[in-house]
Amino acid sequence: MRKEQQVNEYGARLMRQWQQADPERFQRIPDPEAFFTEKGLELEREVQTLASALAGPDRPEETYEQKLARLQTARFNAESDLIRETMAPDPGDVDTPLDPEAWGPAYTGDLEDPED
Repeated sequence: MRKEQQVNEYGARLMRQWQQADPERFQRIPDPEAFFTEKGLELEREVQTLASALAGPDRPEETYEQKLARLQTARFNAESDLIRETMAPDPGDVDTPLDPEAWGPAYTGDLEDPED
């Protein structure tokens, strides 16, 4: 039996931000927990990928502390960049991530934009 996924830290942060950015659209998400679980996992994978790229390969001459600092800095920068892009959607922008077309496979309902 497969264990159900829980909303991770990224998904919870996204859920709170999107709920505040456009509460009316947020209310129309058919299954917010599933949606933000998927979005959180997606953001976590993107952060890991970008952090690895930013950190680069190990350096033979670096100490443990230097390596730790390099990896932490890379993760911090990756999170900062990706979260900034994802966390603060502009509800007035038609190309915002709040647009159902940009939501990906977790979106299963039929949200109509009342302004269309």
